[in-house]
Amino acid sequence: MKLRRIDKDMVDNLQGRNLFPEWATEYTLSFEEILSIDSTRWQQALANRVLLVFKGLGTQLTDEQYHTFGTKFGRVWDKDDYEKTPGDQTIRHRETTPVSYFQTADNSWGARDMKYHSDMAHMDAVSFPARALYMVRGTSNGSGATSWLNMELAWEHFTDAEREQYAGVNVIQQDMYNPDTRMETFPFLKTNPLTGKVSPRVNCYITPGQNRKAWIHHVEVNGAALVRSGPFIEKVYAECESKPNALYTHHWEDGDILVYDNFGTVHKRKPVTLQPGEPDRLLKRLTFNV
Repeated sequence: MKLRRIDKDMVDNLQGRNLFPEWATEYTLSFEEILSIDSTRWQQALANRVLLVFKGLGTQLTDEQYHTFGTKFGRVWDKDDYEKTPGDQTIRHRETTPVSYFQTADNSWGARDMKYHSDMAHMDAVSFPARALYMVRGTSNGSGATSWLNMELAWEHFTDAEREQYAGVNVIQQDMYNPDTRMETFPFLKTNPLTGKVSPRVNCYITPGQNRKAWIHHVEVNGAALVRSGPFIEKVYAECESKPNALYTHHWEDGDILVYDNFGTVHKRKPVTLQPGEPDRLLKRLTFNV
């Protein structure tokens, strides 16, 4: 196939439409065209735009092709990286080109509503992963829409008074895969190591008596631990959602691939509902360090 010429200006403009002026851009490119663009340009595009939406790739990419696609954006996780996530049953081809087959039947979250979370671990010097999601087979009724909240952009729009209410706040994180271990205290705000942008350090959280598998163990305000940190974190999310252009909701079509930076965003998913006899949806997932 003869490729049309793609130069730097086309990448800078993301060959199409920006979903918001500040972030999130949609491309319509073939697999070959994506690979023809230098990796450093894609990595810069991801750093600048945070969320990249790819249309028109179809559903026939092999795992090897999808893995190659991921290498344009960073270092794709290998076998050793995935061994740090014990109990993950979604990973295929662990020895060669690891790809997760994320379905409602093979993970603890199932088909239910998923609250805001970031897939970013706080442990280790290189734990700043980004991810790519590839919808190979969606639902017939379109359920399971996913929303991304740009915490960095939202924080830019906070007033001084709104920011002041979070002075003295610390976030205590844990090893999600081994709750109540490796707990570490962090300030409320974090700084993106690639861009210098600042955002609240909020993520999935423990709910006493219910879920323990979460990155945030609890929140402290002026040195005092909150008995229930959930309402505090949900308040942060609500304030961020109220800021202009901070929230994007994606209604999946088969063949869509979304690439996103976990450092300054959180995302959530609406429940997945399958019709009688309908096969489980198949969302393939890659993780990579940027």
